[in-house]
Amino acid sequence: ARLPRSRRRLMLFVTLRRGLAGKQTTYVQTLKSLGLHKVRQEVAVANNEAVRGQIDKVKHLVSVETSAQRDTRLAELAVKLAPKEPLVVHHKRANASCRRPRTASTLSALATHMFALAQTSRLCPRVAPRDLKARHARVSTAPNRARVVINVAAPSMPATNNREPSKEVLSLIAAASAFCFDVDSTVCVDEGIDELAGFLGKGEEVAAMTKAAMGGTTSFREALDNRLMVMQPTQRSVDAFVKENPPKLSPGIKDLFDALRAANKTVYLVSGGFRPMINPVADALDVPRENVFANDILFNEDGSYNTFNANEFTSKAGGKADAVKHIKAKHGHAVMAMVGDGATDLEARVVGGADVFVGYGGVQVRENVKNGADWFITEFADLVQAVRLV
Repeated sequence: ARLPRSRRRLMLFVTLRRGLAGKQTTYVQTLKSLGLHKVRQEVAVANNEAVRGQIDKVKHLVSVETSAQRDTRLAELAVKLAPKEPLVVHHKRANASCRRPRTASTLSALATHMFALAQTSRLCPRVAPRDLKARHARVSTAPNRARVVINVAAPSMPATNNREPSKEVLSLIAAASAFCFDVDSTVCVDEGIDELAGFLGKGEEVAAMTKAAMGGTTSFREALDNRLMVMQPTQRSVDAFVKENPPKLSPGIKDLFDALRAANKTVYLVSGGFRPMINPVADALDVPRENVFANDILFNEDGSYNTFNANEFTSKAGGKADAVKHIKAKHGHAVMAMVGDGATDLEARVVGGADVFVGYGGVQVRENVKNGADWFITEFADLVQAVRLV
């Protein structure tokens, strides 16, 4: 029920921005006490000191608006989504004398032309993951003849898209001798730098700096340096965080890594996160630490924060693409694949880098990645099935 206007002015509107999976028990209990159970759920709570204290504990997981802020946002959204005036196009009707009647010979010529076009067409539809095995058997045994594909879908709803793997994508996955994986929100269900910032009590400040950095006002390296300066992680605090927060692996990722190794494919972790938090992930998945490319935090002799290692590939913009190029050139991988959820992962599909990019949306769905990936998945089981076809 809608709250009275006088009461709404005294309320705070809290929205859950991140999922509960893998979060600390205290965070989950606090969120549930506020009435938050699923991502994008919004609740109205009293604006008092006790509730504000609860919100402060989970501020890195939620967004908070006053009544005025919420009303302004909804008004702007209503304007944006308001229906537009339809475009009306007037066509001049042709005279009856100008119309060319369709005779039997005309229709016959049209049918002959369409048949000839069909014989030369070689369109290949994408196939659903559940049909991969049957598709593989048909392609390997069928004679090499032309195929006709009739698209009966509406123009705004294409019959095929990158939610299903094309034959070319499956061929590249089969040919790839190495797979590079992003870690945060891909191999793991959380974002390491956000979790560490929350652990150090700097979650809100770091989140604001990340948002500002995305506006393009600072370079990638400068943004990384600024966030670390605010967090001031010490050797002891990082060790404590790693000890209290074991890796939260995404569902199916271990099966995928096992399938890749069984197919003689090498696995690498390429992350913008910090090596002290990525190494335990590598250990849990039996990935050699020399196959880990991540950022290093440098400490002073007393364990206080000093700086980060600016020589790491992922400490700068375009670093993941450079890391993949380095791996490919050094180890002689003819074909490589990249799997990740972010724009920096998509950037790795460049000449000399990844040959195929698989976007993962099981934790976060980013539209540019969803639309730009060669194949977009939300479950690693689909990729496991494709690898096992090799």
